[in-house]
Amino acid sequence: MSPAHAWAMLYCACMRLCVCLQRNGFDGVAPEGLVPGTK
Repeated sequence: MSPAHAWAMLYCACMRLCVCLQRNGFDGVAPEGLVPGTK
């Protein structure tokens, strides 16, 4: 696996985690502006 592919997978996983946390009501766990369009 290339480093770029690994970074893309990691980024995607982080985005999913952030969205999941926000849906569960843990707003503010991720810094504001980290995920575009959430605030």
